[in-house]
Amino acid sequence: MPQPDPTFPGGVSPYAYSGLADVCGTVSNPYAAWIYRDRGFLCSAEAPLNACYDRDGAGLETWLADLGGFDPRCRFWQPPASKWPLHALIGRIEASEKPGMPLPAGTYMIDWRYLVYADGCEKSWAQSLRERFEPGTRLLLTFWNDNARKQRLWLDDSFWQRPLLDQFDAIVAPVFRGYDDDPYPQMYAGERMNQKFIEEGVAAGRVVIPSLAFTHPDSLRRQVELFASSEQPFTVHIDANGHGLGSPVEWRQRWLMALERYCAPQLHLRFLISGLHQDWCVSELNRIFPRRNWQLVAPLPAYVDALSSTMTPEQRRQRYVNRLEQLAELYWGRRQVAMPQPYPDTMPTWADYGSY
Repeated sequence: MPQPDPTFPGGVSPYAYSGLADVCGTVSNPYAAWIYRDRGFLCSAEAPLNACYDRDGAGLETWLADLGGFDPRCRFWQPPASKWPLHALIGRIEASEKPGMPLPAGTYMIDWRYLVYADGCEKSWAQSLRERFEPGTRLLLTFWNDNARKQRLWLDDSFWQRPLLDQFDAIVAPVFRGYDDDPYPQMYAGERMNQKFIEEGVAAGRVVIPSLAFTHPDSLRRQVELFASSEQPFTVHIDANGHGLGSPVEWRQRWLMALERYCAPQLHLRFLISGLHQDWCVSELNRIFPRRNWQLVAPLPAYVDALSSTMTPEQRRQRYVNRLEQLAELYWGRRQVAMPQPYPDTMPTWADYGSY
């Protein structure tokens, strides 16, 4: 039975029916592609509710309202941005037992998959990870791709108590969705799972950075408005990595149009932006965020390309620094690059390109 909640009209909360972990189970519905044969219909708001994976026989109709997106009552906490400053350029790097090169002091994203085995057990060297970095370095823990490891996070009640997390200045929350063209029920479930994961991290005393991705622009709007409601400056991560909607240029223009519409007005938010590191994208981001309340995440290949076996560790370091300096030239506006083609009249959507 739903519990009374005076915050909502009629006294009934859409999240009052059950505990989130019990409802969602795992990160995404692995059977959706088989059930929804038409990818265009799969993305439609009219997709039948009872066609999704029926966990434990409950029936999607009985719990979809429980996962209707972010809870508008929710308030997250972060320390003031002045207490944990980040560098303008944030590097995505690999981590292994034997580092490939010494890195200058900076802010770096390190992925969970480098620190644990497939079964979730931590690698022994990971406990001393921070010792290899120069003073003044900030470390952010991320969760890219690897859905299997993200599923284990969702089911691991002890995750937030792991001592390994103490080495990181903040944890960038994973995006609990399989794909950007998920069916609407899956999209709603993923949004609510993101929120629940962040809530648990904050309750455990961790600094958690939400990651925003979207299937439909309304999804991004809901998420941005929630975090913009914070009374203090708030840091969020924009995950614009991916492809599949038209050409790569159209994919990035879709993101840039969404950022200009929903994120640019939120001047008290600090945006860490991944996936839009192309020269012309950085120039556009400077136009969209003239007050520079954004920071650029350098792509992982910039680090991997520097790990040439024919170079000494110091030469690798210099090669990586050179690439960061090239991005810095763009970020600080000392070099500008025009878009390869004009923006479309309207924001591209999955429906514009049909099924695949």
